[in-house]
Amino acid sequence: MDDISLVELWTSFTDNVVAISDAGFKHAVSASQDISHFLADKMTMIMDMSKSFLGS
Repeated sequence: MDDISLVELWTSFTDNVVAISDAGFKHAVSASQDISHFLADKMTMIMDMSKSFLGS
C-alpha cells in the first residue's frame, strides 16, 4: 500500500469509530432515560400501595 491508501484507510477507520461511539452514546442515554421513567412510574405505584396499606 502506498501512503495515500494508508491515510485514507486510517481516516475511514477513525470516522467509523466516531460514528459507532456516537450511536452507542445516544443509545445509552435513551436507555437510561427509559429506565428512569419506568422506575419513576413504579415508585409512584409502590408509594400509593404502601399509603393505602398503612391507611394514610
